[in-house]
Amino acid sequence: MTALGVVGLAGWAWKAGRTAAIAPSAAALAVPADRIVRFETPDASSAAAEPVVAARGESRVEELTAAESTLFATTCDLHLLAADTEIDLTTKQWSVLAEIVVQAQAVRHNYEAKIAVATEIAPGRYRVEIPAYAAAGDELRRQFLADLKAGLGAEGAAEVMEKLGRQLEGRFAGFGVGTQTLEITGDPAHAPADVQVARTARYWNSVDGAERVTTRREVTFPASEDPTGDNWNALLALISTAS
Repeated sequence: MTALGVVGLAGWAWKAGRTAAIAPSAAALAVPADRIVRFETPDASSAAAEPVVAARGESRVEELTAAESTLFATTCDLHLLAADTEIDLTTKQWSVLAEIVVQAQAVRHNYEAKIAVATEIAPGRYRVEIPAYAAAGDELRRQFLADLKAGLGAEGAAEVMEKLGRQLEGRFAGFGVGTQTLEITGDPAHAPADVQVARTARYWNSVDGAERVTTRREVTFPASEDPTGDNWNALLALISTAS
């Protein structure tokens, strides 16, 4: 969903997603541009009579690894979050920001899996309740900000928090200052591609400055959005205990 949302990311440098063109051979270059290809009638056609056209060139496409796919999807999502802002980051800075977000999300989800409670509400449907964890969340936020300064510099980190702070706070569900409910549908063990997670987070957004609780709802498809499993495996493993 997020990857399809941003077609304008052609400028982003894929680490492994490149297309290499193979130079045509001298024989191929010698073939005249104007050629007549004779097609036999069905009665006279045979394997030997089929027209043969020399290939002018071939291409080879390399697929992204699971980790690179996760990074690309996160970069797309961050661009969407920044659509209404005037944030000005280089391609390299976007990549660094995505890496920091992916790492922080993995730490967050693995910690949440340790304190969450899972319940089976119907066959193939589960509810996971995640309580608030303000103290651990403060440490996660501190580490996240430190990584931003180390990766983007003080000015770059300040710009990100100034223009994307509210969106990032929502993405991390207030860094533990609130409660979360996950409605999980599917069977992660036998049909991971069909698993869907609907998250409802009620948290205090410290960046907004508003004296109220914010409610955020989002739907995630872990198999496509987290192919490495670093973010969701720990939480989805709770389903086995609920069953």
